Amino acid sequence: MLVYVHSTRSSHHTAQLLNISVQVNESVLKKVIEWCEHHKNDPPATADDDSDSRKKTTDIEEWDQKFMQVDQEMLFEIILVSVVI
Repeated sequence: MLVYVHSTRSSHHTAQLLNISVQVNESVLKKVIEWCEHHKNDPPATADDDSDSRKKTTDIEEWDQKFMQVDQEMLFEIILVSVVI
């Protein structure tokens, strides 16, 4: 499946238009969309969140722990797609 992602990002008051094409398995895309839907109302990360490396490795919500209980290949594909989009 070929997915076309069209996004506008605002950085330093300058909008950038991103056109990205990526080939992704349907089941992987469904997982990525599921994650996005679950986290769509999360507050943006702050500079403090980025500097606290302990939180990144130990403070994982139960939903996210269950979400990531997939085989290694699926996890790898989810990470690849998330980096692109």
